[in-house]
Formats: sequence, C-alpha cells, structure tokens
Amino acid sequence: MNAILELREQGREVAALAQQIRELCGDDDLAFADTLDGETDAIRAASAVVRMIAATEAMEAAAKALADRYRARAQDFASRGERARSALLHFMQEIGEKSLVLPEGTVSVKASGTRKLLGDADPASLPVQFTKIKVEVDRSQIKRALEAGETVEGFSLSNAQPALQIRK
Repeated sequence: MNAILELREQGREVAALAQQIRELCGDDDLAFADTLDGETDAIRAASAVVRMIAATEAMEAAAKALADRYRARAQDFASRGERARSALLHFMQEIGEKSLVLPEGTVSVKASGTRKLLGDADPASLPVQFTKIKVEVDRSQIKRALEAGETVEGFSLSNAQPALQIRK
C-alpha cells in the first residue's frame, strides 16, 4: 500500500516534471522513462504498484479457487442431507407413521409448502387472462441505431472509460 500512497503523493509534482521531460525527449519512450527515473522515484513506485497488482491478482485467484472448493463441499453436504431426509421420509411412509419422537428431535411427515401447478400448454391456445406479454428494451438494437446515426429518445452513446493494461 505504501507504493500507492507514494505514487499518489508524487503524482502532481511528477506530472509537471514528466511534461517537461517529454518535451525534451520527444517520442523516445526509453529516454523519457530513463530520465524520469533518474529525476524521481516514480518509476520505482509504479513498478512496486505493478508487483502489488500481480500479487493481489494471484491472491484473488487463490481465494476464488478456495471458494469454488468450499462451494462444492457445501453442495456435497447439502446433497447428503437431502438424500438422508428423503430416505427418512420414505421409511416413515413405509411404516405408516406421521410422527416419530426421537431424542434428537420430533420428525413429522407433512404437506410441504403450497400446491403446485402441473401441466403445460401452448400460450396461444389459452385465453388472454391466462397469458403475459413482456416488453423489454433491446439495448443492442438501440446501440446499433445510435452508431448508425439515428436518434433514439432517452439514449445516447458515451466514450469508453480509460482502463489500465499491464502486459506480462
């Protein structure tokens, strides 16, 4: 984190100096970076930030891998629990018991939740009161129209936001 603070603190001073150095060096990027590095610690700070970005990306990937692993384990446990619940329900139905009082708790067979609708039909064959019509904005069509120079009320195109690219 120190490198980020250092980079921010030096930002304004280095920006003015960098503009002067750029005028002297022209399009020679190597001379520009070498001169800037000789005059400030900005290049060292930028390098430290790039190393920190790489480290945080590695930690993010490791954390996501662990999260995926734990999610899979949680799903396994949930599946085991559901299979055990199903087996116990089946057992209770087989023996004809609606309730069992056990030291661990009372187990009961009951209707679950609400009634479910069964069946499927072609929406065109149903009366209008049993259908829905959903109207959505087609953003990709609007974007194409705006790019073609058309006007669409309530919409406009923006410039892309600047992004940092680090090539390795």
